[in-house]
Amino acid sequence: MIIGLVAIGALIRVGMMLAYYPAFGYFYDTRAYLDAAGSNTPSPIWPFGYSAMLKVLDAVTGRIVSVSTAQHLMGLSMGVVIYLLLVRRGVRRRWANLAAVPVLLDARQIQLEHYVLSETLFTSLLLAGVALLMWRQQPPLWLTGLSGAAIALAALTRTVGQPLAVLCVLYLIVRRIGWRHIAVFTVALAIPIGGYMVWFHRHYDAYALNAYSGRYLWQRTTTFVDCSRTDFTPRERQICPRNPWASVRSAMCTSGDWTATASASSTRALRTTACSQGSPAKRSPASPATS
Repeated sequence: MIIGLVAIGALIRVGMMLAYYPAFGYFYDTRAYLDAAGSNTPSPIWPFGYSAMLKVLDAVTGRIVSVSTAQHLMGLSMGVVIYLLLVRRGVRRRWANLAAVPVLLDARQIQLEHYVLSETLFTSLLLAGVALLMWRQQPPLWLTGLSGAAIALAALTRTVGQPLAVLCVLYLIVRRIGWRHIAVFTVALAIPIGGYMVWFHRHYDAYALNAYSGRYLWQRTTTFVDCSRTDFTPRERQICPRNPWASVRSAMCTSGDWTATASASSTRALRTTACSQGSPAKRSPASPATS
């Protein structure tokens, strides 16, 4: 049955690509990922993981359609991995098939895969890390190491992946798999993240994954806060947005030449289109702009 589900999911994704060629991507996030990929410098807002994927795909194909294609393939692969992992751990096949359905056939999932956004890569890396860790009852050291590396790459794609690393370490401790597995997982996790923090420090003089951790909550309030009806101190009032959406659009469309770092014409077109909209697009509820 899983073969049939994958086939149906593939047909739906092909239809999506034909109907909405080459990809969706009219968000500030998309522009920032493309800028980072073109400039070879880490973004102060998001880690470089997704931009690294964009850079590789741009070097190989030079076409933005390769991004949506790769992400749709990731979506299909996630459904298969979920099915195989559950069957391997003793779940009946019909329940394993059912568990794979949301990833393979859900409309929001397929839509999200079509955006030039980091969610699909992030989810794929998280699933890979968890699947590697749980693939065997007593995983070998190399499998534990691969799991740690996958979780690290997920955290370098979206910083919200960091708490899962802690949960994985707790899982290894509770399972009493052994201190060597914990050490290997921790080292495999720490090397990529530590290396990235050193690189980030070279550009922003701070050992971190981003420089915006304290700004995300403020960003969420700018769409509804009314500073005229709230008792703020003079210092707090300095960050009150006068016109939130106008400010966002100004940051997107007047902060420099969008095409300066783009190497592919399709990428340049995608950037230009984002500024031609009447107002900045709100992100889908399934893809919050947090880290």
